[in-house]
Amino acid sequence: SMALATTMFAMHKFVEQLSELNRMTRCTDQHEMYAWLSKMITGSGNFIAQQGELFKTFLGSDLKYHLL
Repeated sequence: SMALATTMFAMHKFVEQLSELNRMTRCTDQHEMYAWLSKMITGSGNFIAQQGELFKTFLGSDLKYHLL
């Protein structure tokens, strides 16, 4: 899940660059769309990273308990 989150954060940077490019060329509708999409990608990446940490923490400790 961390690899997926890292990929999404990298994708966020590219979408943010597209947003900035559209702002500079005065395509306001596309600028707003890419800015919104960038925020959504960042939020999804954060969610995936946090879920991965939760799974690792709780499932890892649960498996250690059953192993003992």
